[in-house]
Amino acid sequence: MPETVQAWLGDAPLCAFITAYNPFSQAQAAALNRAAQHALLRQLKNLQARWLPAVGRIPGQAWREPSLLVADLALDRIDALAWHHSQNAVVMAHRQAAVQLRIYAADGARTL
Repeated sequence: MPETVQAWLGDAPLCAFITAYNPFSQAQAAALNRAAQHALLRQLKNLQARWLPAVGRIPGQAWREPSLLVADLALDRIDALAWHHSQNAVVMAHRQAAVQLRIYAADGARTL
């Protein structure tokens, strides 16, 4: 994990890279995506989580998706947000471990 992210993370044991855009990877109208992202931001504020703006992207491709790097939430809260916003996956970064992909499927959540 980069030193700047570690410094921002502080004592939090992990952070999550999450979005509310394009539920189940299905393209949505821009207005629907913005409304969903605002709802996610309100939830994070209510949970007193810290966040930084981010952008999901695939190197070499034009796809971009506004996202958030979130700290101060336990894994069960992150899972609840991902399920609530119908996300297929969240990227998890742990202070003392490699970055992991957490997948959400009909049979439950699992970490790769």
